[in-house]
Amino acid sequence: MLKRLSTANDEIVEVLLSKYQVLAALRFVRSIGGHDSVSARKFLDAAKQAADDMLFYTVFRFFEQRNQRLRGNPNFTPGKIL
Repeated sequence: MLKRLSTANDEIVEVLLSKYQVLAALRFVRSIGGHDSVSARKFLDAAKQAADDMLFYTVFRFFEQRNQRLRGNPNFTPGKIL
């Protein structure tokens, strides 16, 4: 229901992350085209709080690949993560 409101995208992501549905939140962000500008820290924090090592690794690799595609380097810029 919230997805119909194009202004509710941030709220949708926050709700999904609060329920530790990190992959669903990433899929949603990709579907609206915001995956290039979304905060990696927010997603990685949620994945870490879920206490699932495989989930954290998957999210970490997603953002490494995003960095590689955008900047040509998989490393995170200082101050942007952890």
